[in-house]
Amino acid sequence: DAVELRARVRTISRLNRFRALSDERERFFTAMTHSPDGIVITDEAGAVCFANEAFSSLLDPLTWAEAKSHRFFDAFPADRIDALKQFAARTAAGIARQPALETPLTQPHSTDLIVEITAGKLSWAGKPALQFNVRDITEKKRLETQLWRTQRLELLGQLSSGIVHDVNNILAATLGTVQLLQLGQVDNVPTLLADLECSATRGVNLLRQLLVFARGSDGELEDVLPAGVLAEVASIVTETFGHEYKIAFSAPDDLTPLRADPNQLHQIILNLVVNARDAMPRGGTIAMSAERRTVAAGAAATLGGDARAGDFVVLAVGDTGTGISKEVRAKLFEPFF
Repeated sequence: DAVELRARVRTISRLNRFRALSDERERFFTAMTHSPDGIVITDEAGAVCFANEAFSSLLDPLTWAEAKSHRFFDAFPADRIDALKQFAARTAAGIARQPALETPLTQPHSTDLIVEITAGKLSWAGKPALQFNVRDITEKKRLETQLWRTQRLELLGQLSSGIVHDVNNILAATLGTVQLLQLGQVDNVPTLLADLECSATRGVNLLRQLLVFARGSDGELEDVLPAGVLAEVASIVTETFGHEYKIAFSAPDDLTPLRADPNQLHQIILNLVVNARDAMPRGGTIAMSAERRTVAAGAAATLGGDARAGDFVVLAVGDTGTGISKEVRAKLFEPFF
């Protein structure tokens, strides 16, 4: 019968479509469940529609299971919620290529868990939704901190010969002044005392800068004046590199403070300065500068990575040394090169 045949064909077609949708749904939930990263799907207000086991395992399971309202933002410290909501709002607005957001998780028994969050838009039950990928990077951050501190000690080792030479000069000048005063037959005692005070102050300042650099903590963001960072590194260089190295320093006074880790910023600049010195075995000029620069949208697109349009501060170090060959420049960013 033609009518019955058509009815059966429609029924079978619908069953096949339903089976395909069911299989697709099963594959989706299997992939979500087996993912090593936490995956959370929320509505645009942050209410959780779905969370996989990996995300639940990052939190205290009982606390999360017994929560009266499952809201994604409630899993994070109060001082990070505004940043997370802004991150979610930018994602919902369709802003692409956002850098990952790093934040601690709220833990009832520990505060050491650090996660990295990325996000994207999707549709859930016919409504706009957001997918958050939450990755545990606690071990990565710990290793990064160890690497920073190891490199810092290596830098101090590279500066050690200049430090020893400068401290020796300071002590020699101090000792010579003391010996003159001990003779008791000098007419310019106030001048000698002023020289003695100057030498002692210079030594104290040098050692203080080195101790702050060696013992400084990592990961603490502060308001940092970029010109101040360059000036402090320039002071260390002047004290330790020797008279054959000249410093050319330029920075406007009205630069906006940066929100950064001052110790790591010092370390980056000092690394560049030490490289500049190594490129000038017979001495030369090291140029250090800070300037404001506006990056247009078109220019940001050509830079790649996390580059975006806006106002920035550029810190630069240059030298009058031997330069780097094209063959080496091509490999500069290869790991361990």
